[in-house]
Amino acid sequence: MRIVLVLLALVAAVGARAQADDRPNVVLVYVDDMDTAGMDRLGGLLEVTRDAGLDVRQGFVPNSICGPSRASLLSGASSHTTGYVFNRRGYYVQWKADGWEDRAFPVLLREAGYYTAHVGKTVNGFPGREDYHAPPGWDWFATPMADGDDPGFRQYTDFSVFRSVEGAVDTLAFSGPGAYRTDVDADLAVDALRRASASGRPFFLYLPLYGPHAEPATNPPVAVPAPRHAGQFAGALAPRTAAFNEADVSDKHGLIQQRPQIPDVDLLDNLYQSRLEAMLSVEDAVRRVRAELAALGELDDTYLFFVSDNGILIGQHRVRFTKGFPYEPSARVPFYVSGPGIAPGSATDELVSILDLGPTFLDLAGVAAPDYMEGRSLVPLLRGDADGWRQSLLLEGWFNDGSAYYRALRARSGVKYAQFVVDGTEETYDLRFDPHEVESRTDLLSTSARAALAARLDSLAGCAGPACR
Repeated sequence: MRIVLVLLALVAAVGARAQADDRPNVVLVYVDDMDTAGMDRLGGLLEVTRDAGLDVRQGFVPNSICGPSRASLLSGASSHTTGYVFNRRGYYVQWKADGWEDRAFPVLLREAGYYTAHVGKTVNGFPGREDYHAPPGWDWFATPMADGDDPGFRQYTDFSVFRSVEGAVDTLAFSGPGAYRTDVDADLAVDALRRASASGRPFFLYLPLYGPHAEPATNPPVAVPAPRHAGQFAGALAPRTAAFNEADVSDKHGLIQQRPQIPDVDLLDNLYQSRLEAMLSVEDAVRRVRAELAALGELDDTYLFFVSDNGILIGQHRVRFTKGFPYEPSARVPFYVSGPGIAPGSATDELVSILDLGPTFLDLAGVAAPDYMEGRSLVPLLRGDADGWRQSLLLEGWFNDGSAYYRALRARSGVKYAQFVVDGTEETYDLRFDPHEVESRTDLLSTSARAALAARLDSLAGCAGPACR
């Protein structure tokens, strides 16, 4: 009888805590390499992301490459602050050694009483099979295990998952036509949501999906759609903007000028089609998450963020297929928010960075952002208050060896001023008149205007903590 009474008391305590804690839940879907132009072809996904809430039309990644983007998201600090500047394991090891993993915002959310769950790709460079572990801050953690020594390894269809649920660790293996990574991540996310909801605590789910990243094992690179979606975008062409396979790049910095025009653009079209098809399973995953939230009675109390870790260039400025440039298709990303108090179909043109996500989640949880975080809470913007919002932000990039490539200022007005450290050149665009960045017009800047842009860029590139906000 005493055991029954103790159990009833525990249930009552959980119920009372849930009733008293009215802080919202948060879900972040973080896709891989998705560009804003491609999103325009995905009406079904837009219906449950952009159209369901706020379209952040000027959302940016400060360093538009996977690993640094994810490190900046979690730490709230830019690459020039953390030192995580490129996709190499050594940068992750140093990032962790410098204490950034321990200061990631999920640690603070968990300390504040949130149930925290991670399902999907983690920071590039995360330890291999010899040292898999749940990083600090996660009650529920699952991530595919790296297997780079196996030349047949396929990220989409042949993988293992390391899972740690409240300290209980296991490994799950998936292979064959029925094992599709985005679907598996969606299954795991549903499990995590059920566990989180049952905890009686507000929760945070981080769902970094792999789509539409290109499959490493394919040559030439293509994404791998789920079998049910193969061929649904057959015939789609990579956008033929003014920047596509650009004829004259004499206004660009030296590394672009060295690139020949692309002879086999049909390969880019194949890639483009595969990416769109891979995103259809992302739509399915988002719909499953929303449906599960509704079934659990949590949807009306949950903010859902949909963001990409970076954009991508597919043929623009003669770049075949990659990211890590200051140009808009690489640095500007899809960025949508829905949830309590956000009007469906609303939009903002304020400048937003992924550095703002950690401070936003903490603010929603009633926790002040620590001083090492360089972003600012989006909560005022979510409520329609843009008073005093930033007028410019920093874009920056490095090479694999850690040497600087570029740094750039992106203004709310649409002016972009870039300094390419690699060769000392500058590029300047006014996106109101040249949205595809076809013709750099640094030569039109007055001496004072150029000096003002350079001074503001210096300030952003050298800032740290609250001074960056």
